[in-house]
Amino acid sequence: MIEAILAANIDSSGIASFFSILYEAREKEDPESLLRYIENNPESENLKRALSEAMFYIRKKGDNKKLESELFLKLINLDNKLSLNMINSFSWRMSELELNLEIALEKINYAIENVEDIEQKHMFIDTKAELFYKMKRFESALKEIKKCIKYDPDNLHYNKQLKKINKHF
Repeated sequence: MIEAILAANIDSSGIASFFSILYEAREKEDPESLLRYIENNPESENLKRALSEAMFYIRKKGDNKKLESELFLKLINLDNKLSLNMINSFSWRMSELELNLEIALEKINYAIENVEDIEQKHMFIDTKAELFYKMKRFESALKEIKKCIKYDPDNLHYNKQLKKINKHF
């Protein structure tokens, strides 16, 4: 780690301290030191990396879905230039966790409105359908997945989603 800092021509005890915390978290596969860093350094230039790493270990453990969702929400709210794929990842993960569904729906709507690639747009619409499904808004879920089926009638995932949603009618 020290060599990486020196190679990057960084002369900062703050950066060295962060890399020490990051190394400890990786060695122990434990997010606790990163969580303390996040709490104590909300303006740090390393916050995004700390959030990502902590979220990874929390997800890997699988025992604190609420904390994972809170960290992911902080992460996506950090950056105004967030990629649409990251928004989709956030929204899909929230559907899996069944947390922050309204926020995820708001975010995926933004992604759908701003994506240019038509195939990617339908992947995002599929995420929207899944969010509606988890919210038990089955008619809305059906409406969205039908858009995906119309675009790609032979897509196995979209057809599987359609079958799952149709079970509620």
